[in-house]
Amino acid sequence: MSENEFTEEDIEKLGTLSRIKIKPDERASLAEDLSSILGYIHKLDQYDVSEVEPLSHVHGSTNVMRADSVKEYDNKEGILNNTPDRSGTFIKVPLIVRPDEEA
Repeated sequence: MSENEFTEEDIEKLGTLSRIKIKPDERASLAEDLSSILGYIHKLDQYDVSEVEPLSHVHGSTNVMRADSVKEYDNKEGILNNTPDRSGTFIKVPLIVRPDEEA
């Protein structure tokens, strides 16, 4: 077996890590597909890209950054009265991350 080939055991492990249930009868097909994809990616190793500048995207746009600024609102209490839940001058939101749950 070459380094580009996935086994059914690899697919089972990937499914466990990604929390995706993969049926046993699908593992061989997925292993073959992923091995093919990885083989194609390794074909790209034959090209010399040492002179190519890394890109974060192809269109050349950049973020327009501005300095943060504090603004006072005349109707702060009116805005806060429209929130579903608040504590003083803070808006309460539901807890998203629970420390007792696994990542």
